[in-house]
Amino acid sequence: MSVGLIGIFIPIYFYNLGYSLEEIAIYYIFFWIARIFLDHLQAKLLLKIGVKHLIIFSYFVMWVQLLLLLLMPHTYIPIALVLVTGAAAMGGFWTGFHTDISLNAKKRQGEESSKIYSINKLAGAIAPILGGAIAGLFGIQVTIMLSVVLAILAAIPLLSTPDQSGNIFYIPKPKDYLKLKKLFRLSLGDGFIYSVSAIAWPLFMALFIFSNDSYFSVGLVAGISLLVAVVSALIFGVLSDRGMSLLLFRTGAIFGYILNIGRPLNTSFSSALGLGVLAEPAQASVQVPLGRFYYKRGGKDDEKSLAFVLIWTAYNQLSRALFFLI
Repeated sequence: MSVGLIGIFIPIYFYNLGYSLEEIAIYYIFFWIARIFLDHLQAKLLLKIGVKHLIIFSYFVMWVQLLLLLLMPHTYIPIALVLVTGAAAMGGFWTGFHTDISLNAKKRQGEESSKIYSINKLAGAIAPILGGAIAGLFGIQVTIMLSVVLAILAAIPLLSTPDQSGNIFYIPKPKDYLKLKKLFRLSLGDGFIYSVSAIAWPLFMALFIFSNDSYFSVGLVAGISLLVAVVSALIFGVLSDRGMSLLLFRTGAIFGYILNIGRPLNTSFSSALGLGVLAEPAQASVQVPLGRFYYKRGGKDDEKSLAFVLIWTAYNQLSRALFFLI
């Protein structure tokens, strides 16, 4: 929730601070590349402190990143520092999260994947609407401050939950990445679709569709679109467990690419919203079957679950970096 309040607005925030579109693209290229290396380093930290404590650590790093964003309009903050702290916070959270799910989602991985996707997107749907409204009324910096508070509150429940020992895990070697290089082909489309919907599309709407109240309008379109995706994902999860994963994946990928090509043609709130409520379910149709495959594959061997998560996410980050490079 705390990330969702500000996440889709970060490229808009950078642009309003005077960064060019080329500089923002370069930021995200290095952001995703940094994720690959930082995820690997934080996996070693997971071996020492466990899954839950790694997630708690990621919240501390997130606070630092949000505070840096808050200070950027008032004092010189190297954007590279924002990049590293942001990549470390996101990497620590998702490395711990995906590893924990791989260990525990032994049955009905499609249903589990859809629940995870839906919970994530439900928070992601509410957060942009709330964050955009607050930014429109009081300024984006108030939204960032609220994100800091929510990040603190999110860490509290973890303090009372049992941890998963990190001693059982195996850190992948370069040869392990090569053995699973087919994952890159699976991750390529997912990475491109994510980069468009979560980063490029919000920035495009702010610059070319909504001239006034861009934070609120972008948040409203994103939020409503994600609510539709939540309902779709729950259905896709059940269908995925019934043997329809490949059909869902292919159908979502085809429709997703067609809809993404049509994004630049949108010129009004209604057309942007209409595209969003079609494109987000298409993305869910890709991500839910992929999540089922990843969690099923990662959960086969508890010792190698962390290794699989690192390899899978590394290829995913690489595909996102390639999108902005292109």
